[in-house]
Amino acid sequence: MKKYRAVLAVLVCVALVLLAYSFSKRAYVQHLQRAHITVKAQHMKRSVVNESSSKENSDNIDDVVYYKASSGKIQYVVTYSQNKSDLNLLMAANSIKKMFRDYDFQFTITENPVAGFDSLLLDGTFKKDGKDFALKELLIKNEKEFWQALAIYPSSEKNAEKADKFIKSVIVDTTTK
Repeated sequence: MKKYRAVLAVLVCVALVLLAYSFSKRAYVQHLQRAHITVKAQHMKRSVVNESSSKENSDNIDDVVYYKASSGKIQYVVTYSQNKSDLNLLMAANSIKKMFRDYDFQFTITENPVAGFDSLLLDGTFKKDGKDFALKELLIKNEKEFWQALAIYPSSEKNAEKADKFIKSVIVDTTTK
């Protein structure tokens, strides 16, 4: 009888580990408190290295928080910053275009996709090492606050659907400051 209980206990433990592993690979709704934003994605982890680098390279940033996650070959990034002065979203979009200038970057911009906020949605494609990639990026600002939600992925309909779900899941929270 003890042998059966031990085997049963081991099987339950293995099942719990497998369940936890499969859960960690699924997208779920999470509130990124320091970024004042809610998204549906794989577990987003803070990237303190990027935060330090951004503060050192910009005189306009008072505070910045980066989160990132990946699923398969899709990379997800969320950025929040408090700035000393107002940000121009079209200038931010053009700086993204400059970052990808060597990759035949083509994109469209949709203005104000997020009701109640000054916002832009970039939907673009680029080539890297002969392969087709795409990105979806949501830029949102509220006075001196700036949010960025980004998905970069190998170009495919399936990946584009996942990126769309991520972008459409974004909920900005301006009430918790």
